[in-house]
Amino acid sequence: MPADLLFERELALEQLRQVVGAARSGAGAAALVTGVPGIGKTRLLASLVTEAAAAGVECVTAVGHALESGYGFGVVRQLFAQLPDHVVDLDGVPVAAPAGPDSDALFPTLQALVDAMTRSAKQRPLVVVVDDAQWVDEPSLRFLHFLSRRLRQSGVGLVVAARTGELAPSAVFAELTAALAEQEVALPPLTHDGVAAVLRARLGDVADEFVDACEKWTSGNPFYLAELMAAMTAEGMVPTVDGAAALSSLAPGTIGRLVLVRIARAGDAAVSLVQAVAVLGDAPSLVAAARLASLEVASAGAAAAALMGLDVLDADLRFAHPVVREAVYDDIAAPLRAARHLEAAQVLRQLGASIDAVAAQLLLAPPTGEQWATDVLQRAARTAVSQGAPEAAARMLRHAFGDEGADASSALLQEAEDRIDLDVTRTHLLWITGRSSEAIRLAERTAEDRSGDRTQEAEAAPDAMLAMKLMLQCVTPGSGRPSQELLERFAALSGATQVERDCLLPVILYRTSTGTPVEEVMPLVRRITEDAPPGSAERRSPATWLFLLLHLGEVERTLAFADRYLAAARRTDSVMWRSEALTVRALACYRLGRIAEAEADAREALVGVDASYAVTAPVAAATLMYALLELGDVTGASAVADTFAFPSHREDTAFASVAEAAIGRVRARAGDREGGLRMLLHAGERLDAVEWLITELAPWRIDAAQVLTTLGRRDEARAVVEPAYDVARRFGAPSGLGRALRVRALVEEPADLDLLREAVDVYAGGPMRLKLAHAQVDLGAALRRGGARTDARAHLAEGMDLARQCGAAPLQERAEAELQAAGARPRTAATTGVEALTAAEARVARLARNGLRNVDIARELFIQPTTVEKHLASVFRKLDIEGRAEIPDLG
Repeated sequence: MPADLLFERELALEQLRQVVGAARSGAGAAALVTGVPGIGKTRLLASLVTEAAAAGVECVTAVGHALESGYGFGVVRQLFAQLPDHVVDLDGVPVAAPAGPDSDALFPTLQALVDAMTRSAKQRPLVVVVDDAQWVDEPSLRFLHFLSRRLRQSGVGLVVAARTGELAPSAVFAELTAALAEQEVALPPLTHDGVAAVLRARLGDVADEFVDACEKWTSGNPFYLAELMAAMTAEGMVPTVDGAAALSSLAPGTIGRLVLVRIARAGDAAVSLVQAVAVLGDAPSLVAAARLASLEVASAGAAAAALMGLDVLDADLRFAHPVVREAVYDDIAAPLRAARHLEAAQVLRQLGASIDAVAAQLLLAPPTGEQWATDVLQRAARTAVSQGAPEAAARMLRHAFGDEGADASSALLQEAEDRIDLDVTRTHLLWITGRSSEAIRLAERTAEDRSGDRTQEAEAAPDAMLAMKLMLQCVTPGSGRPSQELLERFAALSGATQVERDCLLPVILYRTSTGTPVEEVMPLVRRITEDAPPGSAERRSPATWLFLLLHLGEVERTLAFADRYLAAARRTDSVMWRSEALTVRALACYRLGRIAEAEADAREALVGVDASYAVTAPVAAATLMYALLELGDVTGASAVADTFAFPSHREDTAFASVAEAAIGRVRARAGDREGGLRMLLHAGERLDAVEWLITELAPWRIDAAQVLTTLGRRDEARAVVEPAYDVARRFGAPSGLGRALRVRALVEEPADLDLLREAVDVYAGGPMRLKLAHAQVDLGAALRRGGARTDARAHLAEGMDLARQCGAAPLQERAEAELQAAGARPRTAATTGVEALTAAEARVARLARNGLRNVDIARELFIQPTTVEKHLASVFRKLDIEGRAEIPDLG
């Protein structure tokens, strides 16, 4: 747009300059630019970005688009694509699927995104600029809302522009604009003097009567005024008194009519082309637009040139203004528009466009029932799930199959295995979007519908859906106890087919969670696979299998599988699988005492996953809180706890209770023991309801017993911990058994030394160093209190060394204090050698030894390359080596 559209916008621009100034000072600030269409919001933002760049401030910009408002995380993707590569690892996939439940509760995945922007802002002042926010996708709106409340801490500037005079497109949009209301920069219409200034700058001498007529016709809207001047030029109208009379004779109406008249003068080809562009969306290819417009490419090119000359389209076939696109689009009759979207989908498919682009057109077309359209929507739904947009996936499947979908999908999909996969996918979608009850009903209904099929493959379909029902009952309180008869029948399966492996999974989950001895469960695990977890890039995620393998005590094996799983997820650009793999890695690293790695993996897992995901979000958040507590960052853990929540529509699951129990531990550690205890006991009720009894899955009893012991309520502590202790004995996995032994011992006064020694024996010689450190320190402290100071010192010294190696600062400090109380002189911390490496340095060193470049290490660990350089320099100095080729195996 021409610069004269900035008349009478100096005050607004000055308000936006304050946001830039705050970003330069590291303070952070926000502004909400509002106004009716055409009032000059876009031009104002463009001027701001130009000024900011000249002042050394980096602006990352994004624009909402009407046709793309259903794309998950589109605007977040636009923003992060402009940040330096070393700030956040996009890895070719969307960065985020932030989510929030009601008005204020938000999810910690958003904090990770804010952290990434904060790191960028520390390198160079940063302002986030988003235009047409009324069309921004909801996950991105949630991120903007979250960022808007943390600007002071992040130092980031935020400028959002949105239309007024229309209903809020969503509750999240309304929340964002409400949050920025105090910083609103409302753009008023041009005054009479402003209209006169614009006209005289463009046309020279202008009669006062002509100014009056223009002001009346445009109501002071700068874009409308520009369109009116273009129409006047085309009509040969002059800005005189006579021109004013001629203008007054025109019936006032929407500016769209002037736009359409101007386009019509360019000829039929231009009309056809511009309508095709309006249907296809922003910046389509000339070939696609030509084909949809039924034009030869050469003719389409000539028409495009004419439209560029009229300031309707730019060189990339983008509309000069959203108002222009709306005028063209709205001029197409609604039934014809729907048909054109179907044609557009066919054109894009023929030209090899992305599945997402084709699906976006199909969603605006009437359901066709045609096989190709169903296939596209199904594939796009799977992609949406993998990229962290389950709600979008659900919309696509509803469009393809209707609300019920079971009968339609049977008729449309020819292969029995594909039908099974679709049924499971649809059920899984309902579950991960927080609709467990619906998912269970769908599984039951589909199993019944499939029971009449007679082919060998189709006969497996009811079992696949019944297995889904069992899985859902195992994780959903109030859904009924899983059928013992069905579990026994599935337990007899060999695991020879994918469906049989799917059926074995709920058996393994149920027997693991209820504490069936590990040696009885592992044969079932081996039936699923000996060498690799089930699933591939084309089938369902193996995350559940990996979590179970971890809880069964196969920690190192799980970590190896998770690494392979993560590599595959990155190759296939799957955000969901990437987050799942990172969550598994985080929990495995936590069990192994690699706390810094656990924290980093958990944080990264939360970048790119919607809070509605059934497993990843709560487990990653819980692991992050546990890791932060072990590192001594109670404030950080409390921040995660304070912002954790699910969307309001989702139903409770056992995984949600796992997160609630973690929050309870954080609350108690932060000093609110009674509040933390209440949360632990509430979570315990939900976990008991689904028979999650083992400490590995449900540590709430252990934590509650520790809190009760601290409060001096030992009888209650004993009653709470006893069932966990009995289950841990029966189950036999070392991770939970050792902790149950420790806490059961400490409930007594004095502590039961035999149980503490047994806890040490459980972990001794194994890979779980942090757990061994806790056991050694507990035993040493108990011995010291009992007067066995010499024996105490040996255990405390080993526990202190292990705690230091793990980076568990609070445990190390406790061990040091106990050692001094036991009469030992404080040891000087090692300054050279492997023992001198911090947990963060050791992690960087491991990756460097494996051949990763600094930039790759930075992306892997979610840090900056300069941090990697500092860590490596420290590693080389402490190990007295000259390069990464000499780094030893650090385990």
